[in-house]
Amino acid sequence: INKGNAVKFLKGLIHADKVIAFGDHMNDFEMLKNADISVSVENAVEALKENSTYVTDSVENNGVTNWLKNYYLNKKV
Repeated sequence: INKGNAVKFLKGLIHADKVIAFGDHMNDFEMLKNADISVSVENAVEALKENSTYVTDSVENNGVTNWLKNYYLNKKV
């Protein structure tokens, strides 16, 4: 059991077209791998950032909020 399996399960359960996942540590790797769009924050470990679709600002600089405003709300994804 890991976050990646949770993403697969929830995507099927709610019939989501797209899943966006945010992470910062290696325990998020499988979750980001199974998401349609993966976003790491700037303060994430390098291996995670290298395998993400996007890298956003750090947690301290509101990275998740900034990414949602700049990409999702502006329909860039």
